[in-house]
Amino acid sequence: MVVQAVIGWLTGLTLIGWAVRVLVRGDVPVIRATGRAWRSATEAAVFWLLLGLAVLVGPAVVTGAAAGWVGPEAGFWLLFLPVPLVGLALTWFRPRKAYARR
Repeated sequence: MVVQAVIGWLTGLTLIGWAVRVLVRGDVPVIRATGRAWRSATEAAVFWLLLGLAVLVGPAVVTGAAAGWVGPEAGFWLLFLPVPLVGLALTWFRPRKAYARR
């Protein structure tokens, strides 16, 4: 269980780090294979931030339960938190089809 929590923490922090990198650099990332791009760097950063937060919920609940901070009922309901976060990221902040500018 510890290994899975560590992998979850690292994955979530990596996604949040990617969001910070995109926001600091200010360029709009493009997914070349699909031809999709975000409209702005802020939109891309919010997308990666929401995904990172959704991934961090699992390890946070496991760590909190092991430390005695989160009870079983609260942990059960907290595990539903990633659903709206991922839904929000995929509906409002996903990359859109990019069209060439002339």
